[in-house]
Amino acid sequence: MLFQSQNCSFERMLRKRPSFKRCLVYIFMTFGMLSVNAGCTLAQDFDGLSDALNILDAWTANRVLSHGLPGLSIGIVVGDKLVWARGYGYADLRRKTPATPQTLFGIRSVTKTFTALAILQLREVGKLQLDDPVTRYLPQVHILKHSPGSPDITIRELLTHTSGLERDAPGTVWTEGTFSTDADLMLPLLQVYEPDTRWYYSNLGFALLGKVVEVQSHQSWSAYIQQHILIPLQMTNTLPVPKQNEPGLAVGYVRTVPGGAVVPADPAVLWPGGPTAIDAAGAMASNVQDLAKYIAFHLTEGSNGNSSVLSGPTLREMHRPQWLLPGWQESWGLGMRVCRTNGHLCVGHAGGGIYAASVYFVPDLKLGVIVLSNSEDDELGDYRDYIVQLLAPFLNGSSPQAQRRLAGDFKRFVGLYEAKNHLGRMLVASLDGNLILLAPDEANPRAGGTLLQPTDKPKVFFQREPDLGPSSFPGEKLIFDVSADDTVIGFHTDHVRYLRIGSL
Repeated sequence: MLFQSQNCSFERMLRKRPSFKRCLVYIFMTFGMLSVNAGCTLAQDFDGLSDALNILDAWTANRVLSHGLPGLSIGIVVGDKLVWARGYGYADLRRKTPATPQTLFGIRSVTKTFTALAILQLREVGKLQLDDPVTRYLPQVHILKHSPGSPDITIRELLTHTSGLERDAPGTVWTEGTFSTDADLMLPLLQVYEPDTRWYYSNLGFALLGKVVEVQSHQSWSAYIQQHILIPLQMTNTLPVPKQNEPGLAVGYVRTVPGGAVVPADPAVLWPGGPTAIDAAGAMASNVQDLAKYIAFHLTEGSNGNSSVLSGPTLREMHRPQWLLPGWQESWGLGMRVCRTNGHLCVGHAGGGIYAASVYFVPDLKLGVIVLSNSEDDELGDYRDYIVQLLAPFLNGSSPQAQRRLAGDFKRFVGLYEAKNHLGRMLVASLDGNLILLAPDEANPRAGGTLLQPTDKPKVFFQREPDLGPSSFPGEKLIFDVSADDTVIGFHTDHVRYLRIGSL
């Protein structure tokens, strides 16, 4: 079946149509002001994948505006290649600097995956073992144990957030920009839970892992990351510790009141201006193009063998669940989240703290998704889930055959349409060889929309419930309107009329 929804009527979509304000995004799209083409193109079409990406482009542009995001960059990796990348909105609102796939964003806790990779590298060269107690390498650290009989915390427990340590290191970075120092890590550190009894996210734990990297490598954490990970992977634009006024770095934005205008965040909270004790938990900045190389490393080396960065077996161990969370849909590997997304195993990490980041990959599809923003006003995981559901059928060969393949010039009907008086907008798009009709903010085109079934009249279509597919039984008609020179100018049904206002 082409779609899965049991309730996809045109009237239902009209009821949930986006507001005029939200649909203004398409004005920007039409004039090339919001969506920035990165110059990345598909290496191969995967029989209709480019049509799906056109829908994704329109959906993302609408979502960026409707959620009031200042800027967002997005990229899709297939195998070892960045096959599609776009920027939306602005890296700097005051200067009107467009966000692009080259724009640097703070990736926050995605940094933890690099720290975990460094720990695993040190294990491979015999510098440590994962089940060693942390105090073997950091004897000066004083942990206030949950109980007198609590066992020593291990490196593995820090990697999987099962150490029981408090969430953050001493300091008030998020409210006053007071970043933790090495001396702060020598203060008594609270263990909230018994180790290895429950999952409890801890930035403090990764700060300690960063110190283990420094002690065992005889380098600063940032120098180690640069030399042993970024340079080998040719991630030339990624910064372990950015400066406050780093060239090319997007401005971070916050809202002073819910629903209010975004304003630049305090630079002192964004960046400390130099190394701190908690860098290993969330200091890095990167862009879509560099993170595509990082995902390609995880996708290809994790399945095909070894690399100079990490052996294939160790990388696969990093991706495997080490601690299963309630519900059996989420778990943690070694420094990475492992979850289920639309029936597929998904590995990666998210980051937040004025900036937002989501960097995930799906090993069985060889698919990676990178989403970066200079605001926390959206749930970036939704983009990942949307992309996996939209693209998986093309990548795993399960995309349904077109139930009635489009022929002739039917694709000329693809575009953006608006009702009179700005009362609603609709997209006519091509997917799986068929025309579909959907609202611009449809949650997912495979789970919503209306299938337009061709008839023997080239401008007349039947509206069909997508899960039912084409049928010889007539449905409600949708008729495209053309001008005297045969240009498509709109469509109408027995109840509504829309005018074509732009391309998809």
